[in-house]
Amino acid sequence: MNKKTLLFLSLSIFSLMACSSSPTAEEKLAENCENGHLDKCLEGSWNLAGLYDRMDLSAAKVTFEPTSSFKFNADKSFEFTLTSATSPSFAAPGCNYDKKNCTPNQLGYWRVEGDTLILTPTGDCLPSKDYPFIVTLDKDNLNLNGRLFHDTEICGIGIHPVLVEKYTRQ
Repeated sequence: MNKKTLLFLSLSIFSLMACSSSPTAEEKLAENCENGHLDKCLEGSWNLAGLYDRMDLSAAKVTFEPTSSFKFNADKSFEFTLTSATSPSFAAPGCNYDKKNCTPNQLGYWRVEGDTLILTPTGDCLPSKDYPFIVTLDKDNLNLNGRLFHDTEICGIGIHPVLVEKYTRQ
């Protein structure tokens, strides 16, 4: 082969290599979630649009306006924002958020052990201890499997017999 042909082939191969792109952030997220990388799959912001009946996830029984949220940061800190914390009609009998000195924003740290998400809140509202959640998630949906984060820890309900939280990625 002559030099021009080799140069042309080299430039062609280089051009093809330059055109191949690395995975997008969304593709990488989907890959992490599909491969069971719970840490990387959880990172980001999740909306809590409402509480749903365990047997019917099609329509919320209780909605939050504006949407409540859970944010899992890469540094393993979290922020939970409950937008209707002062007057939740769905709270356990005798539970009063105001008496618990709760603010709508709860902060803390998170870690993953196996398929368990462990939340350790910091602040005045939630007792500072580890709260384990067996989670089910994909790149778009997070399910705490019947454990209500806000009512479980603040009001001591534990597993709610009827309602579940439904989170979607922001």
